[in-house]
Amino acid sequence: MLGITSGCPHLQPHTEPRWYDSDAPGPEVADVSLRQRKEVRVALKTFVNLSSSDDPSFEIAHTIDISCHGARVVTRRSWQPNQQLAIRSIRGSLKSPGRVAHCQPFTENRFVIGIEIYSLGDWTARDITKTT
Repeated sequence: MLGITSGCPHLQPHTEPRWYDSDAPGPEVADVSLRQRKEVRVALKTFVNLSSSDDPSFEIAHTIDISCHGARVVTRRSWQPNQQLAIRSIRGSLKSPGRVAHCQPFTENRFVIGIEIYSLGDWTARDITKTT
């Protein structure tokens, strides 16, 4: 079975463009203050457990898309940028501390957070090559 692994060899590009470091070869960016993406994202809905050391509760949430070092997650709670958290994939072996990169309203009672993940691991043990 293939998983989305720590080395991310199985990630396939999502429809979003790939961004480069301003020092690396690639398209020039007029405003260097823009956040620039270094990794491709893969659309993947998988469930994760989110918790914070400053709040004893936890939340089961789902990802929208993932990359080797991060994810966008739909959550019920509004998180603060730079807030530290722990993320654990329900089906895979990913268990990592992380940081909230951004939090934006999604629906009336949901938010989308961008998470930077510090440790690598499998997001899911599901075989992503099957088309059943």
